[in-house]
Amino acid sequence: MAAKRTCIVTPDLAGPTRNGGIGTHCLYLARLMARRGMAVTVVHTAHAESGEAETWKRLYRETHGVDLVMLDELPEADGVSILPLTARHTIAHRVDRWLRAQVPAFDEVHFQDWQGNGAIAVRAKRCGAAHAATRLVVTVHGPSEWIREGMQEFPAAGREGLIEDALERSAIADADLLICPSRAIRSWLSTQGWPVPADTRVLPILFEVPGTPVVPRAVAPGGLEELIFFGRLETRKGLEVFLAALEILATRSDPVETQAKPVRVHFVGKPHITRLGPAEAAIEQARSVCGGRFSFEIHPSLDHAGALAFLREHSHALAVMPSLADNLPYTVIECLALGQPLL
Repeated sequence: MAAKRTCIVTPDLAGPTRNGGIGTHCLYLARLMARRGMAVTVVHTAHAESGEAETWKRLYRETHGVDLVMLDELPEADGVSILPLTARHTIAHRVDRWLRAQVPAFDEVHFQDWQGNGAIAVRAKRCGAAHAATRLVVTVHGPSEWIREGMQEFPAAGREGLIEDALERSAIADADLLICPSRAIRSWLSTQGWPVPADTRVLPILFEVPGTPVVPRAVAPGGLEELIFFGRLETRKGLEVFLAALEILATRSDPVETQAKPVRVHFVGKPHITRLGPAEAAIEQARSVCGGRFSFEIHPSLDHAGALAFLREHSHALAVMPSLADNLPYTVIECLALGQPLL
């Protein structure tokens, strides 16, 4: 009997993308399926942030037993009648065309909600035009509207943003199976009036425990020497909340709170945007307020493996993840698995 043929389509992938929860999930899903004897292909719908495409393709094949298809290998969307196409719309058409050309067809295709890569394919199936023998699955990590809510932003991308929202809604509504990693994101879809398929399930995202699970350690009162802000440096992940807390602590006059040396504060995550401007500017502003009470160190270039290694090297530090909105964040799961003290 031939191995089940499965495809994972994603704009975020561990390795080509430096760090991201969607990319981590897709890597774990691909490895699990490959270990279970499936023939797995991953389609990465974005340009690699680092490294060469052929290097990543070879690594995924040799290390994970997975075939990797990069964005440049997808057919162009020439001749599509709905014009002009946006970048997201174009990629969704290219993905659909590539899937239609596969012989035999995949048994199952896993799309991610963000950016709506699967919108054209699921609509084509609903119309009876393609993919009749393939189950089309969408996992809800957090659509753009949900991200904007957490970032406390108004829509600012104009027509491009509206089309991206429509693609994400369509992919979710027309999927054969919709997977929500948490009850929270399932509830958000319902509250916002997003249509979902009849087969909608709450299933936690996959996680591979790095070594033997560890019982989290407690931080002794008065013994805190290092803090780690762990996550993307942005509003939704609570960067402003964290910085405001440091400023309050730094300006206290209580002599009990006085320390001989500053507490080291590490920022482990990809810099992004805050309501105060770029993350680096927000951190620099807090540094000027905190004076010598805290010393700040930003670690912007760590990939997923590098971030976990950093936690292991700083196992005594308190990791802080003050997210304003989250689904089922890997940051928390990873700290629990590593026994990292966390708040």
